[in-house]
Amino acid sequence: MKHPSWVLPVLFLMSSLIVSPLATSTLTSAENGKLLDSPYLSVQSNGPVELGLTDSYGNRTGYEPHTGQASVQIPQSTYSGVGSDPQKVKVELAYGEYLIELYPATNGSFTLKIENWALAQMQFYTVSSSALLNRTMDYWVRIFSDGSFKVFDCSSDLNDDYVIDIYDALILSGAFSARRGEAFWMENADINNDGVVDIFDALRLGSKYGQKWIEYQTIEKGYFSGVTSSEYDVIRNQEDWTSLWNLHQSMGSPQYPPPQVNFSESVIIAVFMGEKATGGFGIEIKSIMPANEVLKIEVERTSPGPHCILVQVLTQPYHFVKLDITDRQFEFHTTYIVHDCV
Repeated sequence: MKHPSWVLPVLFLMSSLIVSPLATSTLTSAENGKLLDSPYLSVQSNGPVELGLTDSYGNRTGYEPHTGQASVQIPQSTYSGVGSDPQKVKVELAYGEYLIELYPATNGSFTLKIENWALAQMQFYTVSSSALLNRTMDYWVRIFSDGSFKVFDCSSDLNDDYVIDIYDALILSGAFSARRGEAFWMENADINNDGVVDIFDALRLGSKYGQKWIEYQTIEKGYFSGVTSSEYDVIRNQEDWTSLWNLHQSMGSPQYPPPQVNFSESVIIAVFMGEKATGGFGIEIKSIMPANEVLKIEVERTSPGPHCILVQVLTQPYHFVKLDITDRQFEFHTTYIVHDCV
């Protein structure tokens, strides 16, 4: 049975007030008076699942699904072994991005515990849910230079764009109340793997609504720049940032110093469209998301059509964004759009 349009808003209002008993996650930290030898990342699973961990260079420690064997490739890592319960992967001196994959051996309940020790602080993230045979469960972990860490649960990202937003909610709404095998059934909308898309899946999604794996923010966007060539730049240090910013401002007055950026934690992406003879042109970074071992940056370039009335002035459209530091390479993809103004 399909539900009227008011159902989804009501579900998400409820999700802000209730925690689902079938799927819980917590992120806590506690001071520990005893210093350990070195920082580490520990990932432990309990239940009928095999555990694998992959770093941002493609090295893997844990269960290898293609062979069914154990793999220990990540430097300074250990693995408890295939079939062990609990199953554990530990990485000393962990930093950067890691992908956790859980491979169910049978149907059943599981618990995942992620533990990060850094700078005399212990942090935990735990999740408990149901495992479904042949349905892999993914979690991304990023460890920052200050010792903090972030976890992204992919189970609520129904359209695989690394953002949990209204588009995921619409997918869930389209399958709401469906049971496995019925007409409107969608496997990925059954977030807790219990065979029905219901209030508990909505609560799970609602509790993570708004989360993004790649956090980025606009530093500046506009139409007048001293950079007159068409180029895409990745800035990882203060010297390059100062140089690019000074060039960017070279045609303006008054000039001001570059925005402060901590390059031990952040990267700058800058896109420039080049100099155009009129207004009506624009460039924008639309999205940044992981794709295999790179970060894919979607850039949209807009141009005026033949019926547009344009300002007769030189323009140099640009967009600067700042995002969390990553070891990944960047891959730019450009979309070209013409606005006809009719």
